[in-house]
Amino acid sequence: MSYNITKQEHGRTRHEIDLVRFTADLAKALGGRVLDAEHGEHRIALDGFKISLGDGWRQSERGKAILGIRELEWQWLGSDEPSGEGFRFPSIRVSVDRPLDKIAAEVKRRLITPAGPVAAARKAHAEKIATAKSDLARVAAKLRKDWPSLDVRHDADASYNGSFHRNSNGGPYLDGRFYKDGRITIDRIGTLSADQFERVLRALYV
Repeated sequence: MSYNITKQEHGRTRHEIDLVRFTADLAKALGGRVLDAEHGEHRIALDGFKISLGDGWRQSERGKAILGIRELEWQWLGSDEPSGEGFRFPSIRVSVDRPLDKIAAEVKRRLITPAGPVAAARKAHAEKIATAKSDLARVAAKLRKDWPSLDVRHDADASYNGSFHRNSNGGPYLDGRFYKDGRITIDRIGTLSADQFERVLRALYV
C-alpha cells in the first residue's frame, strides 16, 4: 500500500505522504523507535540520533519525504555554535513509493552513516568550549581574589573573555579584558603620575 495519499480540502485535491504510517514502518525497518511528534514533525530515535521526517511542499517534492538528523540530546551552543561543512548534519529527500528495505538502506547510507563524523566533531567542539569556560572562570576567580578593588565581570556561559573595571579613589581609572589563558588587554587607563608611568614602562619593557 502506497504512502502517497490524497485529501480533498475546500474543493481542492492535496497530495501528501502518510507520515504517521511511514515513520512507524521506517522505524521498524531501521531498528529504531518512534518518538512523539513535535511541532508537526515526526521523529525516530536510533543509536543516539533523532531522525526527523517531513513532507515536501514543492511540486517537485511530491511523493518525497524530507529527512534530517541530529544527536538525540542535541543542544544549541549559542555564540559557540560551530560552523563549517564538518559540523553540518546531512538532510536528504527520499521517494516513498519504493520497497521499504531499499528506502531504509538509502537512509542508512546517505543520512545515518554520514552523521557519525559530524556528531563526533560536535562532541569534540563542545568539550573544547567547556574547557575554555572552565579556564576563563578560574582566571576570573583569581582576579577577584588577588585584586578585590577590581570589578570583574564574567558571564557564566562565556568562553572567550571577560572584563574588569576600576573607577575609585586611590588610583587611576582602569578598563580592560581578560582571557582564558590569563592574558590581559588594557583598553583604557586613567591619568598616571610620572612615577607610576615609569613603573609601568619598567614592568613592561625592562
